[in-house]
Amino acid sequence: MKSLSIALSVLASLLMAGSAMSVLHTAWRETMELRVRIARSGLWALVPVAVWNAVLTSHLPVGVSDASAVPNALLVFEAVGRGFVFAAAALLPLGVSEPWQRLGLVVFVTGSVLYLLSWLPLLLDPTPSWWRLLPYALPFVWLLGLALMLRSRAYIAGSLPFVVAHVAHGALVTKAMLRS
Repeated sequence: MKSLSIALSVLASLLMAGSAMSVLHTAWRETMELRVRIARSGLWALVPVAVWNAVLTSHLPVGVSDASAVPNALLVFEAVGRGFVFAAAALLPLGVSEPWQRLGLVVFVTGSVLYLLSWLPLLLDPTPSWWRLLPYALPFVWLLGLALMLRSRAYIAGSLPFVVAHVAHGALVTKAMLRS
């Protein structure tokens, strides 16, 4: 009787160990899948632009990033749109295996380079001018490229409100600067 009890106990331990191994295997597989999803996230494409903005915004001439000329409702709308741009990119997988995705890469890189270059006149020449709208409008180009790489029409449609609000923000700030 005692040996039967020991055998059942050993059998129960083995079954529980098998269950534990199965749980560990599932957890490991899900962790690896999450790592792959994170590595393929479209959010990584936005990092250079976000870093560029974060580093250089404080170096812009006085008035360029002045929000006092912009209604609060527009600022909120722009912020919500920017949140969508980042959150949706984080949830969608980035790829370049399909022809449209490769075209998207070309459009994204070209748009990003033009966007980054469009900041140079802002930093080098404090004279107000309508060409200052380029950094506000060019995100449409690299967001279109990103949408192609993400294979998502919804992404570009969701990004449009941000771009419209961003350009309106830029137009109001530029108009205020030209008046003063």
